[in-house]
Amino acid sequence: MQPIIKKSIEIKKDGHIIFLVRDISLLKDFNFTDEEISYIEKKTAKKDTLVHLNQLSQQIFICFSKESGTEEDENRRKDGNLLFKQLKKEDADEVSVIDLIGDKNQIIALTEGISLSAYHFSYKSIKEEEPFCLKDICISSPVVTAREISELNNLIEAVYITRNLVNQPVDRLNATQL
Repeated sequence: MQPIIKKSIEIKKDGHIIFLVRDISLLKDFNFTDEEISYIEKKTAKKDTLVHLNQLSQQIFICFSKESGTEEDENRRKDGNLLFKQLKKEDADEVSVIDLIGDKNQIIALTEGISLSAYHFSYKSIKEEEPFCLKDICISSPVVTAREISELNNLIEAVYITRNLVNQPVDRLNATQL
């Protein structure tokens, strides 16, 4: 099942959160403790671009981006894949992505990476246990419009349909099913 991407104005206090930032100082308005800020600074000193804070009922991820550009967008897609793996471990069904840098391409690339990582193909004839399902990705960004989010949802849906067609065994795919 494809996660639904939507624009959000509110930040859920108890939900899982991903911050996209360039500088630690941008996080001061979000009530991080001194120990958490120290931990984030230690991780960024080691050149880590992705920091995970486990607050038991809430997972917080901080994704650092230094520049803009195509290569950096691709790095955000890769970060999205890593974030999805962490969200899967935590069995999260919803996540909020908060843009603190104002770079629409990077926020879209990060969300795209998370969404495309959520793809799962299963044969209908084989009974499997229910796969992990990320249902919603809420984007809180002043630069991403509802139209761009709709376009991203359509793109991801098209990729999911294409992957299903490629993965479907030929002997099970006839003209009616196509």
